[in-house]
Amino acid sequence: MKKLVSSILLTAALTASAIAQTASDAAKGYFSTYQKKEYGKSAEYFHPEALDLFRQMLSFGKSLPEEKATAFYRDFFGPEATKESIEKLDNQAYFSQFIGSIMKLILEPANVEYTKAEVLGEVKEGEVTHVLVRLHLSSNGVESQAMEVISFKQYKGEWKTLLTEKFESIAESLQESFR
Repeated sequence: MKKLVSSILLTAALTASAIAQTASDAAKGYFSTYQKKEYGKSAEYFHPEALDLFRQMLSFGKSLPEEKATAFYRDFFGPEATKESIEKLDNQAYFSQFIGSIMKLILEPANVEYTKAEVLGEVKEGEVTHVLVRLHLSSNGVESQAMEVISFKQYKGEWKTLLTEKFESIAESLQESFR
C-alpha cells in the first residue's frame, strides 16, 4: 500500500512539474516579476543565448570616452557601478542590474504598474514557442492593455525567453544617445 501511495504521489509531483514547464507558464512567471516590481529577477527567465546577445548589444559602453562611460554605467547599472565592476558580472547579473535600473528610470516615475498578464495562446515554430500575452497596465489610475508576443526556447528542461525587439531597440537607442 505504501508503494502505491508513493507511486501516486511521485506521479502527481512529476505531472505537476511537467505542467509547470510550458512556455505559457514561463511567460506568466516572467511577467509576475514585473507585477511584483522585481525587475531584476526577470533575468532568471532569459535564455543564456539571449543574455549573451544583450550584453554584446551594450558592449559599446566599453569603448565610450571615460566621462560618458562613467555616466553610462552609473545611470544604467546603479550609482556604484564602474566599468570594472560591470565586467566582472556574469550575463544574468549584468542583465538583472541593467533591467532593474532602467525599469526604475522608466516605469516608476510614470507610476506604471503591470496589473495582470493574460496568456492568450501559443504557437510552436520548430524549437521556439511564441506566447501571446495581453498585459493589463495602470498608470495614475488610467487602465490600458498591450499585446506582447514573447518567444521561448528550452534550455536544460526549462522554457527560457529570447530577446524581443524592444530590448534590441533599447540597446540601439542607448548607443545613439551616447555618440
